[in-house]
Amino acid sequence: MWARTTLRHTLRQTLPLAQGKLHVSSTLALSFALPVTINLASRAFSSTPAVGSPRLAECTRWLIHDASSAASRECPTPLVLLRTPRLTYGETDPAHEESYRAWADTFAARGYTAVEVDVSVDPNAGASETAANGESNGTDHASFPEPINSAKAELNAQLRLLNIPFAPIVIASGPAGLVAQAYVSDHRASGLVLVDPPSDTDPRKDKNGWTWPQFNYEPRFPILLMPAENPEAVKSSRVGKAAEEGVGRGGQGVQIQAVVDGVRGDGTRLVSLRPLWEKLTRQEIERWMDRCGF
Repeated sequence: MWARTTLRHTLRQTLPLAQGKLHVSSTLALSFALPVTINLASRAFSSTPAVGSPRLAECTRWLIHDASSAASRECPTPLVLLRTPRLTYGETDPAHEESYRAWADTFAARGYTAVEVDVSVDPNAGASETAANGESNGTDHASFPEPINSAKAELNAQLRLLNIPFAPIVIASGPAGLVAQAYVSDHRASGLVLVDPPSDTDPRKDKNGWTWPQFNYEPRFPILLMPAENPEAVKSSRVGKAAEEGVGRGGQGVQIQAVVDGVRGDGTRLVSLRPLWEKLTRQEIERWMDRCGF
């Protein structure tokens, strides 16, 4: 295969792909292409759990889409498209693999480096938790249930391999929004996009598993909430209420954009017309990033 090489300041470390392929990219001020085909063991550079500890989460997909050389400009802030297979709460994750692949290709054509990341989580882990969620654990955030905490740690381990000095914009939908919020609670992020964001309260009928996480990160950086259903509930959520404070310079703050109107603005729920809904959602994310100055 021909891998695009964009020299920027340091050679990126080797990046694992679930399919056993290696994608390499680096930069100085020139751009050229190299034929690169290297096969790897699928977990060669991923994080390793401590001896004796169960593996609750693992990266099952890692695909980098480099910014196109034909783009009018290249954005230094990477986009992370996060999915969490197996982590559900009675609803279907609206972000399908095909959806994110199309989004990543489009973002790359616009000059963004887009990274598709799947972190598979064992939803049954942590069922025997005894510590009440929300108690202080000695850090500046509330403790998270084991599945969320393990997925957050795995995501961080994978993103460190990017070796990019700019904090990412994390894009997640549905249940993946829980892991995304846990990540921004502990690590730097340039922005956060939650499509169909999870509620503050536990929506599951069976509450005998892991406890529902409560987040207390300050929503004073660029955040976009995109409810697919029930936008009023999102507006009344902890993060949604911050939208009332308005948006500061550089998009600092929370914005809410519901993509639910039909083609003619007739109120049709586009979530049932998935290709059109996904296209409009992606376009709104692009406009938001432009407004924020990314």
